Amino acid sequence: MNLRHIWLTLFLTIHYIFLGQGTLQSTTAPVRSTTYKTNTQLSPFSWGVASGDPTHESVVLWTKVEGDGNNPVHGIYRVALDTGFTQVIHSGTFSTGPQMNYTVKLNVNGLNADTHYYYHFSALNANSLTGRTKTLPSGLPSAGHLKLGVISCQNYEHGYFNILHYLANKNELDAIVHLGDYIYEYKNNATIPGREHDSTEAVSLAEYRQRYDLYKSDTSLIRLHQQYPFIQIWDDHEVADNAWMNGADNHNPNSEGPWNIRKSAGYQAFYEYQPMWPGQDSSVYRTLSLGALADLILWDTRFVGREKQIYDVSDSAVYDSSRTLLGSTQFNWAKNELQASTAQWKLIGNQVFFSPFHMAWAAVPPETPHSLESALLDMWDGYPMERKKIIAHLQDQQIDNTVFLTGDFHSAFAAEVADPVCDTGNGYAPVPDYNPQTGAGSAAVEFVTPSVSSNNFDERIPAWASAILETQFTSPLPNGNVANPHFKYVDLDRHGGIVLSIDAQKVQADYYYTSDKLNPTDSGYFDKGLFTLDGTQKLSVATGAYPVKPNQAIPAPGKPHWRTLGLNEQPIVVSKVYPNPTSDLLKIELANKNALNVEVRLYNLVGVVFYAHTFAQAKSIEMNVQDIPEGVYFLAIKSNGQTHIQQVHILK
Repeated sequence: MNLRHIWLTLFLTIHYIFLGQGTLQSTTAPVRSTTYKTNTQLSPFSWGVASGDPTHESVVLWTKVEGDGNNPVHGIYRVALDTGFTQVIHSGTFSTGPQMNYTVKLNVNGLNADTHYYYHFSALNANSLTGRTKTLPSGLPSAGHLKLGVISCQNYEHGYFNILHYLANKNELDAIVHLGDYIYEYKNNATIPGREHDSTEAVSLAEYRQRYDLYKSDTSLIRLHQQYPFIQIWDDHEVADNAWMNGADNHNPNSEGPWNIRKSAGYQAFYEYQPMWPGQDSSVYRTLSLGALADLILWDTRFVGREKQIYDVSDSAVYDSSRTLLGSTQFNWAKNELQASTAQWKLIGNQVFFSPFHMAWAAVPPETPHSLESALLDMWDGYPMERKKIIAHLQDQQIDNTVFLTGDFHSAFAAEVADPVCDTGNGYAPVPDYNPQTGAGSAAVEFVTPSVSSNNFDERIPAWASAILETQFTSPLPNGNVANPHFKYVDLDRHGGIVLSIDAQKVQADYYYTSDKLNPTDSGYFDKGLFTLDGTQKLSVATGAYPVKPNQAIPAPGKPHWRTLGLNEQPIVVSKVYPNPTSDLLKIELANKNALNVEVRLYNLVGVVFYAHTFAQAKSIEMNVQDIPEGVYFLAIKSNGQTHIQQVHILK
């Protein structure tokens, strides 16, 4: 979301009210182009390791190898119950190459629920870091509750990702929910020495890949990925600012080419570099079961169905009943997922502010209430009728315990979800069916996580002005009414994240911050916790942070794994898979003669199996793929408890 206009407007507001004169000062440093350098201490796995999209029986593992740009790299992976890898439960080989920019991504299945695992990769005579991951519970978690880290908006050039290192060191989370803006596509605009990047804006696949290489080199991000599985969605900056289905505010087709080509490049780089597979519509919307306690329903409010933004709050088209942010397919899916969920809590991962965000009260000439409210229509405020339909669905179907988790806004908020239609004026008469004192009429609650490092209000306007503005969101106006009575917590200035604790009685969001983003540090602190009790849809302030888990797993060690494979652990060796790409026959040559019970499976990016056969004895295998649709697939070859996984392209 582009907050530049909003920040400028708010600064002018404070300026007119308190000073009456002055100029807006730019804090932009001169543009400098830098050359990316890999982390030599971790070479050839300079970008660390990662895991993601856990279920109660599987997880996706990821890494990247430094290849020569021409030749494939073959390696080994192992999964164990301990950091010393004396209890290996899964292992195999992998192949990668320049067509995947030497990224590696594997599905590991057959795991136990609610269990920690350790994993590492070996290639080019070196080992990667040891990563730690965790499967989700199938019933109630053994600890009695779940803890999720919730983060978004990590701009490399705006500062160090210190809150990520702090969360990694907490060591008690079950997973990290990343709500988008993992990278920023902008050309260099660094304000902090040492955080510059190449001045080119990311438009092509090569440029998006280079930007991910830069971000993945950040030591705090490496550390967080190493310790926890990630559950991710994208926002706009993974492709371009203020994106919609067929374009973006920050895309010029005349100079940057067709939107679909750029969007496809952004998609490809995202999936290459993240431990997850494309979902429906090649998108990120999907549901993950967190056992009996919760379902995590993840939306795509950016690319799959969003109609173009209308930045005019008085335009009648804004209130058209058919106007959509999700698209009809995803909207119907989202309603069905909410209604079908049998979990106690329904968590919705959502990119942009769902609750109404009233700002007309802050406008002074030359700004007007109309122009200030119009600047906020990239959020759900720009699609109020679809939001109203969602709220009505929650109320009509009596779907309780719905919690929105939101990023994008570079500030922290907690709100009761009520008053679903934008007010174009500045009077804000109380809404009859919502009582902010008792929470009656609230359909859900929303927790908005602060940015990891992306500039906040106090980094665009003076800190004192931001502090004054912060108090006005929930303060009475001259007429005695409150513009945002549904807001129960507001912080415009600090960088951090949320630790979300989920148990049978409540969901609590604890807001944690880091005191500095200008210099690297792993320190952080708790500010405030807010919770909603089972069946209430009301927010209350906690007396302190949710208790720390008494029993915690051993962290993944900080250095690359040292132990090599023993002779009895050598996995199956695949000499050759060819031709690749292919349109009719796919041939497999095994190095081990007369291998027994060779299981061969071919599946697509979402795990649908298109070929499965077990050969009692084989060295050479031929597969007929003429009837399999064109696309990217994964070939899994298993023998003697070992598995080889390789990407295959089928053409028509």
